[in-house]
This record gives sequence, structure tokens and C-alpha cells, in this order.
Amino acid sequence: MKTIWKRIISLAMSAGISLGGIRAWAAEPVLLEQEPISSIDEGSRVQITVSMTEPEAGLSLIPALSFSCPAGTTAGGVLELLCQYAYLSDFLWEDGKLALVEINEDEEIREYGREGVWTLFCNGQEVLQGDSFMLESGDALEWIYTAESPSSREDLPKREQAAVSADAWSEEYAKGLAAACSWLKQNQQSCFGLVSMGAAGIAADYQVIDRLKTEIAGIGAYPTAKEAAVDALAATFCGIPATNVAGHDLVKVISDYPDIAGGGLEPAVFALLAADSNGYEIPADSVNTRAALRAMLLSFQNEDGGFAPAQGEPSSPLLTACALTALSAYTEEEQVRQAAANGMAYLSQRQNEDGTFPDNGGVSSALPTSAVIIALCSMGVHMDDPRFVKQRGLMDALLSFQVNSGGFAPEIGTAAGETATAAAVLALTAVKSGRNVFVLKTPLSAPEEPAVQAEGAVQPESSESREETSEAAGNAAAGGWLAGILALCFGILLAVVVFLSRRTGKPRS
Repeated sequence: MKTIWKRIISLAMSAGISLGGIRAWAAEPVLLEQEPISSIDEGSRVQITVSMTEPEAGLSLIPALSFSCPAGTTAGGVLELLCQYAYLSDFLWEDGKLALVEINEDEEIREYGREGVWTLFCNGQEVLQGDSFMLESGDALEWIYTAESPSSREDLPKREQAAVSADAWSEEYAKGLAAACSWLKQNQQSCFGLVSMGAAGIAADYQVIDRLKTEIAGIGAYPTAKEAAVDALAATFCGIPATNVAGHDLVKVISDYPDIAGGGLEPAVFALLAADSNGYEIPADSVNTRAALRAMLLSFQNEDGGFAPAQGEPSSPLLTACALTALSAYTEEEQVRQAAANGMAYLSQRQNEDGTFPDNGGVSSALPTSAVIIALCSMGVHMDDPRFVKQRGLMDALLSFQVNSGGFAPEIGTAAGETATAAAVLALTAVKSGRNVFVLKTPLSAPEEPAVQAEGAVQPESSESREETSEAAGNAAAGGWLAGILALCFGILLAVVVFLSRRTGKPRS
């Protein structure tokens, strides 16, 4: 009899322990990657994610790895760490670019490189050759390998252009900008208004963004290149990459648009501004490469240094300022540098004594005055440059167009208008930041799409999700062992009840 009860108690204990153990085991996270390199503690460290992919073949050469590295580590240092911890066997740099990597794969060393291109992305944004930066916690590095394709990657302008000292900014200008932004927020109707608000850091309402996407989706073919470029700028400054707006690649529309020059200067200006706003890549075999657009712009410059709306027409202060803004990223070219110098001389001559600039009819106007301020900031020219200080400076001249409502009037004595206010917001933002406001300060990432990974590859996981997983696993494990203890107690109690019932019950017949 004692042997029977020992077996019952033993089975109950085994069942309880097994129940708790199974639940705890099932809750443990399954680690499909090597242990993160977080066990090394060498002072201050940052947590990053690294991966290498070959999208064309659908391969994840190195699945997303989350690990820590010493503060101050660069992208090259990450590659050395990958070699140190056996994810990579070796790598090769040529002319400052990653040329080849050797990967430990299926106990074999395989080479990827040379015949293709390795491109580095940090947090979804391409890192241009020559850019050097130190990693911060949360950064995600991805090297993507692609076959050679015709592109004008080398023709991308420098993102860091000439900068103006921010000492020109004042509390008076700050109040003027705040009032103008408030007015524009209530009265914005056009894409130009969206561009200026985005440049000033004002997020567009989701209804406005939805309306923009719906309108673009409904366009079969753009009647002019300028309209496509303005839409591309509006989308970009609303946070939508112009390469995919409701399924439309507006950058491709611009780069392939026939006879942009036939529409005059404005389409070429806006096309180049749109292409450079987010450093969009234009294929080298396109109709309108960056080099072609620059040549178009220069062809509209007159002998007086100003730029005309069409060849053979008089120069315009407004369009001259716009052309100089579009060309500001390319002043390393001698032809562009000379054209910019001539354009500046023309603008200085056309400025009114009160500091304002005239429109084509000779009337002082907020629009060309704002455009000149933007051009000077884009070119790295200070607001106190003596060439542009007459009886008063440019900033005082601009603020003379602001009315009590906060908006800016196109002409002195008229009501506030959206175009004039949007242009003034861009000008004030340019002075505040000391840079070309038509170029995003923080580049947009490519449209989010599911990553193509090989079967069994590890999906990237944020540090927050890892902590949540660990906490959930710990809670589930504790619950599992608690269930086991309860099951054990229940088994013992059942055995005692049965034993007592047999002792007090009737004997068998």
C-alpha cells in the first residue's frame, strides 16, 4: 500500500514540475542569432542594429544583428567588429568606398563586391561617399549590395552648402515668423504653402496630406513640368518621398519630362529644386539630368547678369533670385560661380533705396524681396552685406510687408496673400537657419516596405521590443513554476483525501 501512495505522490510531483517547466520553456524567447556583443563593457557604449542584404537576389547576407559598440564607433569600426565576431571574414575598401566583403556562409567564405556596388544606409537614408559620422544608440546600419546601374549619383550636390551665420536672427524676426506661420496655417490652400510650412517645421494635418495624395493620384499626365516639380516639393516637405506618392514617382516624371526648357525658366528652376530637396537620384540616361537642368538655367541668363523668364526677354529680379537658389549647390563649377557673381551684381543694382525689390512692373513687392533673401542665404551671403544695404536692410524691408493679421501683403497697402506669406515664411526660415530652405535639413527615408530576407533570417528587433519580450518571458516563466507548485499541492491533497477516506470507510467484502 505504501508503495502505491509513493507512486501517486511521485506522479503528482512530476506532473506539477512538468507543467510548470513546459510553460516556462515555451515562454523563453528563441534566439536565432548569436549572443549580442553587449557582454563587453568598455566604458560608454551605444546599441545599434547592423545588416547586409542583396535585394535583387532576395538574400539576407547578414541578418539584422543588435549589439553594442563603444561610443565613437564609425561605420568602418562596425565592419571591424563584424570581422572580430566572425560575422564577416574580411572586407576591402577602395577609394573610400566599401568594395568587397567576405562572408562566412555555410562554413564557406563567399565574396560579394567588385562587380557591383555596396551602398550604406543609416536609419533608411543613404550615406553619401565621404560622409563620416559617429553612431548613436538606436541607429540602424544596412549595407545593400546592388549591380551597377546607370545613375548620376556622382552628380548629387553637397548637402552641406554654404551657411550664413545665425547672428542675423533677432526676437523681432522670431515674432514675425511665428505670426506669419499662424496666418498661413489658417489660410494655406496651395502646394507652395505646404512647402513653406514644412520648411518652417509645421506639420501638415493628415487631411491635407490625404487631399494632396488624392489629387496626385488622380493626375493622368502633368500638363507642365513645373506642376510636377511643385507637387514633388510639396510631398517632400510633407514627409512623403517624391519617388512614391500614391504610387506615382514624381522624380521620374521630372527627369523624363520632354522639353522642359520649352516652358521657360521656371520649370527648370523648380525641377532642379525638387531633385535636390531630398537628394533624389536621377539616372544618367534621363532626359533631364542635373547637368542638363543646370545648362538650361544658365541659358536664360542675360548680359546684365539677370535671368529672364524666356530667352530674349528682360531680366526679372524674382526669377534671378530663384535661379541663384537652384544653382547654389553647384558653385564649385566655374561657369556656375561666374553666373552667380553676375546675378548678385544684377540684384544689387535692381534693389530699391528702401531695401525692397520690384516686380516686373517696377512696384515694390514682397515676393522678389523674399526670394532675394532666400538666394543670399543659399549662397552664404550675410544679410548685412553692403551690396544689399541701402537706406535700410533687407530684413526691415521684408517686415514692412507684414500686416496686423500676421500675413504678408504682396504690395504695401494691400491685404495679406498666401503666396506672399509663404515666400516670407521661407525667407525668415532661411535667415533663422542660415541655409537653403529648399533642401531638407533631415533627409527623408525611402518608403517603408517589408524587407526581403532569406528563409530563416532574423527579423530586426528594437531594444524596446527585446526588453518587453524578456519581461514577458520572465513573467510567463514565473507563472509556469507557480502553476507547477499548485499542481503539486493539489496532488498531495488528493492523495491525503483518498487515504483518509479509505481509513474511515467500510472494509472490502
